[in-house]
Amino acid sequence: MLNFQFPSYSFRIRGESSREVWDIVRNKWVALTPEEFVRQHAIHFFIHDLNFPKGRIGVETEVVFHGMKRRADLVLYTREAFPLLIAEFKAPTVKIEEAVLSQTLRYNSVLKAPWLFISNGHEHALCEVNSDTGTGKWHAEASEWKFIQ
Repeated sequence: MLNFQFPSYSFRIRGESSREVWDIVRNKWVALTPEEFVRQHAIHFFIHDLNFPKGRIGVETEVVFHGMKRRADLVLYTREAFPLLIAEFKAPTVKIEEAVLSQTLRYNSVLKAPWLFISNGHEHALCEVNSDTGTGKWHAEASEWKFIQ
């Protein structure tokens, strides 16, 4: 597991009974579910802390796997528009375990990104994938984000 916590960010939030958060990538209000709260922290982390261009981030990117339409929570793209990283987010109460990794790997069998990121806001996992060999290397330090630069 990666050894860092997301920094605090100021989010635009509205509503009382059904709260919404302003998504700076999609430019729209979205329901503020626990999973969305984690995704918004990651979006702000990639943009504000790692200086990743907002225009190269896809939110809820469609992935067709064995004829079934699914959505990857977040995809970071290279300058050439190839997937660089697939991120899957869960609510803080959901443990990061094999089922979450399997879901992300299914998406990656289609998108073929060299990096996978999984987070519930407290636990984070970053994996470098070698699509030629089908193997992965887990990274345990936040400094491993240098590949984003």
